[in-house]
Amino acid sequence: MPGPFPTKSIVLIPADGTDGITPQAEAMRVNIPQGTVQKSWGTDASGLAVQGETVDSTARGLAAAPWTRMRNPNLGATLGDSLAAAYHADSQKRNTSTRSPLAWANLLSGSRLKMVATSGGNFGFSGDRTDQIMARLPACIASGAGTVILIAGTNDIAQLYPTAGTCAATAAANIASMAQAIVNAGAQVVIELPPGAANYTAQMNGILNELNQRLIEFAVTMPRVYLHDSSKMILNPTNSATVIAAKANYFYDNTHPQGLGAYYWGKSLAGLLSEIVPAYPRLGHLNLTDAQPIDYLSNPLFTVQTGGTNLAGAGLTSGAVPGGMQFGLGGSATAALTYGTDDGTALDPSMGSKLIMTITFAAAGDRVYIRRDVPTSLWNPGDIFDFGCRMRLVSGAAAVAGMRMFVPVSLDGVELGYYSMVEAASSEYGPDEAYTADHVVGPIAVQAGTTKNWITPRAEVSARTAGTVVVEVSRFAMRKRIAA
Repeated sequence: MPGPFPTKSIVLIPADGTDGITPQAEAMRVNIPQGTVQKSWGTDASGLAVQGETVDSTARGLAAAPWTRMRNPNLGATLGDSLAAAYHADSQKRNTSTRSPLAWANLLSGSRLKMVATSGGNFGFSGDRTDQIMARLPACIASGAGTVILIAGTNDIAQLYPTAGTCAATAAANIASMAQAIVNAGAQVVIELPPGAANYTAQMNGILNELNQRLIEFAVTMPRVYLHDSSKMILNPTNSATVIAAKANYFYDNTHPQGLGAYYWGKSLAGLLSEIVPAYPRLGHLNLTDAQPIDYLSNPLFTVQTGGTNLAGAGLTSGAVPGGMQFGLGGSATAALTYGTDDGTALDPSMGSKLIMTITFAAAGDRVYIRRDVPTSLWNPGDIFDFGCRMRLVSGAAAVAGMRMFVPVSLDGVELGYYSMVEAASSEYGPDEAYTADHVVGPIAVQAGTTKNWITPRAEVSARTAGTVVVEVSRFAMRKRIAA
């Protein structure tokens, strides 16, 4: 065997590339074999010309793109087919959907991902194959996303594209190419292994297995490329070798999860996101007491537990509405209100109190809510806000269709609504177990207008069927941003 290669200490000076980084912005000293570097010119911080050396990427077997800095992993985007597009429930991309595994994953991991502003971070399109998804890759990269969830391949198999014999290899190569480009731009990527579809033929299932195996073997060779396999969470473990089927009530058709399936898929993905994306303080900086209250929402920690407004009449069977808040309902629901100490851990200590709502739903579509009007003197058109609250479903999950934060913003009589999670229909199955989620809505840029009507953030629970439900709400916050 040949002896050790001679090494040379060099400074890598990044070239101007599509990421727009100035050459002198960052440099890194490394030791690499001689004969693999070439001269490169840039400028130092004062603008003077300097000469450095860059890696011969071909000789080293590295990516051809220029060396670049790592992007912020908290900036998120999703790229792919209908499973990616499901992140939003509306074409305006204001509302996240209970049918989206990524939406659940973000919710359950403490809202670590702040989706980029471009396209709401959603670069998914229903029905697209991997070759068609690649057309949106440049826009996804240009958005600045530091973590990209890539969901692709299902439609390649459904269409046997380009042929049955080459489908798996073609789709795998396209996905690998997209992942490589994302990593070259300084981001990390999570590749979702396609779980398949219930209407696949036995031949298609064989192609699916080959595609996923190719992706597994590719990812293990790549830094900053992660795999997530949802199949263990959502598919029926008694499937035959030739048939794919989801667990009962997990999907609303052959391919797409409804709230229940998306929740368990997202719960699994949340574990991965919690490992590769640092915590993001979307609900941070709340005051432990109301001595220095948040300007926009007084009593955010429910430390004042009386004096609020009952909009439900006799529907509020017992208890008092927290100060500054309004309690209401829709349909024939009733509720009792009590209070407790906000839940906490060593790293996330208790903050104030929690409102405990014991709700009795009479029928699907019933709902209850707690809300707070923001004084019009405190906001103006063009202002940008984040809203948030912590909600915990304690019991009665089978009766719940949705549990979310909703923020209506109205100027000149025109209202825009923003949901942290919204179900497609009250009949759809949602999570069937207790869970805690930090709901975040925003950044919301208040639309243009003259007459300010209202901004009224609310936490609400809606019914899938009759039943008794216990939900806790805490950390009800609104914060003005400096920029989006």
